[in-house]
Amino acid sequence: PVSDEYSGQDYFFNEKHFNENNKVSSPIRIIGDNEETLTSKHNKYSIVGDLCPSLKEAIRVFVLNICIRMVRGDVNEHNTMLVNMTHLNILQGQLTEKITDYVDEIINAIDANHSLGYTKSLSSSHLKDLKETFDKCLNIDESYKKVFRFLPKAANKIKVYGINNESAQALDYSPYRDVGLAAIVIGGHKLSRGLTLEGLSVSYFARNSKMYDTLLQMCRWFGYRPR
Repeated sequence: PVSDEYSGQDYFFNEKHFNENNKVSSPIRIIGDNEETLTSKHNKYSIVGDLCPSLKEAIRVFVLNICIRMVRGDVNEHNTMLVNMTHLNILQGQLTEKITDYVDEIINAIDANHSLGYTKSLSSSHLKDLKETFDKCLNIDESYKKVFRFLPKAANKIKVYGINNESAQALDYSPYRDVGLAAIVIGGHKLSRGLTLEGLSVSYFARNSKMYDTLLQMCRWFGYRPR
């Protein structure tokens, strides 16, 4: 018997996720716009474009997930989002910059508008996007109003890391043991070889690969997820 707190194969790949209208309630979302950001067939001369809607949505889901965990009492726990779109370090660097810029936009919008309250803050496009993402992607007992309270604390915890053999950054959770780190980690090969990701809650995976070490990253989804 498997504990209800365990998320495994049956949780992610269960036929029951398809209802009579063939709509999916699975935690997995199939994306179709990633080519807008980076084509599947790319090389070191390729250019990373603007962040596609599905990647922006995934980042917003990550922000909301941190809030939801705070509502449920996991205020100082680690949270991680994984972004794997390319094995090329130079393109990972470009992607890291663009994701950092978008996260900064969200943080600035929350800091500037949160004090207006739940309703008036929706005049900000980023706050409106967060509310719409909550309604579209999350099926939980908590209301958005309750989650909204934690947006400033959650967003300002986020740090973006580009992790590869050439980057100076190192993913180290230990300095944040008491307050919890919220990390968005962008990488490729280095992420597939034993790097621990604490509190993994969102994976954005857009790769063509024949390498099992890349495909097996999906096993990181499996694990105990209390609350």
